[in-house]
Amino acid sequence: MSCGNPQSDVKDPGAETPERRTKPKNKICLKCKTEAPVIQVRHALYCRNCFIFTTSGKFLKWFLATFKTTDIYPAFYIGVSGGPSSRYLLHVLQTQLTPRKGKGNFIRPGAAEKLVVIYVNHANVVPGAQNLRKDIENMIKGYPNAEIIEVDVDSAWKDSQSSISAQLSGLPGQPPSGTTSSSTADLFDSTLATSSLESHLSLLTHHLILREARKHADGLVGKDKELPLFLATSATRVTIKLLSSMSRGRGWSLGSGEVQPESSQFGMRIYQPLLNTSSKEIAYFNKYVVPDDSKPVVNRTFSTFAPPKSSIDRLTEELVVSLERGFPSTVSTVAKTGNKISFAGEAKEGERLCTLCGWPARAKANDWKNGIAITKLDDKVESTESDQPSLADILCYGCYTNLTDSRARSEVNYALPGWTNEYAESQKLTEESMREEIKDCLLDDDE
Repeated sequence: MSCGNPQSDVKDPGAETPERRTKPKNKICLKCKTEAPVIQVRHALYCRNCFIFTTSGKFLKWFLATFKTTDIYPAFYIGVSGGPSSRYLLHVLQTQLTPRKGKGNFIRPGAAEKLVVIYVNHANVVPGAQNLRKDIENMIKGYPNAEIIEVDVDSAWKDSQSSISAQLSGLPGQPPSGTTSSSTADLFDSTLATSSLESHLSLLTHHLILREARKHADGLVGKDKELPLFLATSATRVTIKLLSSMSRGRGWSLGSGEVQPESSQFGMRIYQPLLNTSSKEIAYFNKYVVPDDSKPVVNRTFSTFAPPKSSIDRLTEELVVSLERGFPSTVSTVAKTGNKISFAGEAKEGERLCTLCGWPARAKANDWKNGIAITKLDDKVESTESDQPSLADILCYGCYTNLTDSRARSEVNYALPGWTNEYAESQKLTEESMREEIKDCLLDDDE
């Protein structure tokens, strides 16, 4: 790729280098050694049957290594969007709910009594998007003991009048109040950058799935026990998410669960079992295995039919896909590297959490932003007598950047979701408990 400057005399040494793609020498299936191949996965060729066996076996191997034989849960929760990845996860996860006998104990009886599908409807937010409830019902119509929980994005602002957004009223560049007529429209209408729109929608979707699963689990096992929540994040998607999240300032919290195969948040144990399966493998598996009447449906997003430069996610996707064409191990290498990222911030006990996304937050996000950004934003309260908190003190750097976009108006008209107050209260209790533990070591002001 050249530097793009036609006036420059400096030539890019790799501009004329052709794409390097290693082609397998043998034109037969790598596994059975007899059949003609139908798909190439990285540097290996597979026939249809061997590909299906290998792909489903990859999930089964992870499942048997993660869950014990004696683990029987009242429900498995799975976030479903209706797309190819969630359709694939529905199929392979359902095989663990149906009692089957296999050679030895390789395929064991079901580990959950039922499957609870959680679907977040984006039709009221994304222009042109549709409600895929009927399509998801077709996907699970053959599954016994499966139910659907549908929730709209609007429900994120339920009880938002008592949220922390009401305490931030009147501050420059911050939400004025949680009593607006339509908080959903206010948030997305006031956001100008497509990257911020996609980030808002992804964050809201994740937390709605998380909270709906927790609400349902409270009725089954109570509030003190974690239940499994499965998310259909493929290796291709986690590669894009890893690179785009770091470019949006979320590198601080990546090691805490956003791109990890296993994490814990809001009383739920979150699993992402497809982090070693690419989108190409998922698409071919659905083509060969999934019935035609329950095929996955791709819904519209904010960047559908948009050019690559329309958003950070879209540009990162174009980069990753183009690299994968010439270097087939790009996605798997980046995804495996992301799995090894560990959190290197404060200690887990008493760490500061973002009140919006719930992941670890670096202190003084505003000072960090002012130190690296060209445009300097000042969200501090002018009056020294005011005890209102700064927006940077309760958010992580990534959420703070999205809510205080440099292109945004001086007075934005949206409120924070209702769960911010809950996260803020739990964080406050954490700080008070820490102070209680070290109170004997503190000096009074008089001393």
